[in-house]
Amino acid sequence: MTFERCLHLVPADHILIVTNKRYKTLVMEHLPEVPEKNILCEPSMNNTAPCVAYTALRIQSMDAHATFAVLPSDHVILKEVAYVDILRKAFDFAAGHDALVTLGIQATRRIPAMDTFIIIQKTMRVMYIKSNHLEKSLM
Repeated sequence: MTFERCLHLVPADHILIVTNKRYKTLVMEHLPEVPEKNILCEPSMNNTAPCVAYTALRIQSMDAHATFAVLPSDHVILKEVAYVDILRKAFDFAAGHDALVTLGIQATRRIPAMDTFIIIQKTMRVMYIKSNHLEKSLM
């Protein structure tokens, strides 16, 4: 589903898949549209941040002015049309500004018995951060 959402924004040959080397063949079977060179295998399994850094460096080596998004494949997106529209706005904004764009969801309330869990309201807001403070909401 993540791959299909990306196709609304870029062609298949502009999509990079980052996975563990043991899943490369499986990814190639399920996504034959993606060139093999676009399937990056993590050098080690060190969680998300090192994986994003590794991918960002690879993208920079291919195009120093590229704009990219990190879109984990295990996220549930219920309002796909709205989500893709927000991503499009985020890409447009990031391409024209020296800024990091983040997509987030706003918590609606705490569950008293489980302080670490939050019920999430199904709305999305787009904001960007520049100079270490919130500058603007795109929505």
